[in-house]
Amino acid sequence: MTEIQVFNSVWKFEGQRGKATQERYEHRLFEIWKSHHEYNKSLGKGFQVKCHDKTDYNILEKVEDAGLLKRTRNYLVGKFNRSYIKNHSLFNHVFRNTDDKYGNWLKSNKQNSILQSKLLEAENIDIDIIVKNKINIIQTVIKRTPKNYKNLCYDLSKLKSISVDMLKHYKSLYEKLNTETSIEDMKLLGFLKFDEYGLPNGRPYSLFCFTLNDKKKQKGISSNEKRSEFLHRVGLSDYFEVYDIKSQVPKINYLFHTGDWKNNNYDFYSEIIKDTEMIKHLDYEIQRGETEYTEYNDSMKQLFMRIYFEKVSDEKSYLNYYKEKSKRDIELKENYQDFKRFQNNFVITLDIWKEICNSTRKVCGKPIHNLIWWYCSLLEAEVRVELLNRGKKVYNVYDGFYFNQDIGDEIDKIVMEKSKFIFDNFMKPIWL
Repeated sequence: MTEIQVFNSVWKFEGQRGKATQERYEHRLFEIWKSHHEYNKSLGKGFQVKCHDKTDYNILEKVEDAGLLKRTRNYLVGKFNRSYIKNHSLFNHVFRNTDDKYGNWLKSNKQNSILQSKLLEAENIDIDIIVKNKINIIQTVIKRTPKNYKNLCYDLSKLKSISVDMLKHYKSLYEKLNTETSIEDMKLLGFLKFDEYGLPNGRPYSLFCFTLNDKKKQKGISSNEKRSEFLHRVGLSDYFEVYDIKSQVPKINYLFHTGDWKNNNYDFYSEIIKDTEMIKHLDYEIQRGETEYTEYNDSMKQLFMRIYFEKVSDEKSYLNYYKEKSKRDIELKENYQDFKRFQNNFVITLDIWKEICNSTRKVCGKPIHNLIWWYCSLLEAEVRVELLNRGKKVYNVYDGFYFNQDIGDEIDKIVMEKSKFIFDNFMKPIWL
């Protein structure tokens, strides 16, 4: 079959909701077409597309089957899992024809249909269903999936008992934040929930969270909109980052175990480095923040995240780290001999890795794993609503807050106050 025949055979949307589904799929396709450029085209690597949920995966599958995007390789980095190149000739033939669907979409002021469906979903959350999640007996789930419950350092039954009131409270805060902004791309999507195993999951986000930080070099391939460009597009060009919760995940984990909120002068990543005695004797640098993949230096933040979210032994987590690093360096150096020379001098040994793991637990406390994203989101929502109540429309990319004047000191005080509220009401009550 010709390209157009293949497209016609695949790009079919039948049934009662066929038209609405087609519009949603085409909207997402047009979004990709507008914002994703070819990267390193001479090497045929293409660009990555970030998938927000299962719907995005379904759309990409259909787009690929129809021949509009051609996959160039598979890999796994967070929510990225493929790279593509565009089939411009087919796209132009289909969507830039006499009807010019794509051109009309560019000119249209219609709101993002995917965004609207997410907002509608958020507005109609049934808290009781989220809490029960079709799982009434926790013990039954434990028998079926013991590895998911191994070494939990909080009482899941107590979490479920307080979650009804907690989730209702935060649903109202998220609704307030969404009501108070007319900028659709700044509205919060998603919600806190229990996953299929009955464990806490989910983290509200806005499309602002998928922008690229202008101050940082980008790792790997990415084609998202730059943060400054996004702010300019939505009419907030005078906004800038006024506050960042330094080392948020370890800081909140430490709060959970102690009730003590460390101020922004205390940096957990740096403290882990100081506490790891073996690092001091290395002719090798482990940096506090993020490092580029083109360097062999490791970032303590990256190491921490791997150690924190791993639910396996230190030996197994080290093996996983080693495999990923080896694969990454082979890919980026594109010279196996160079990599072999580096591999033979792999500096972070298992003993050093174990000591870093021990220092991480010593400095930050035992990990609460995915539950941490609930508490991160709760704190962020509490701070923004309090600022809103004070007449300040602040937006955030997770732990970074954006406004058009420096109110960092004010935010710092609110963070301290709200962290105590969250500890007293939603952390301490679920201690083992």
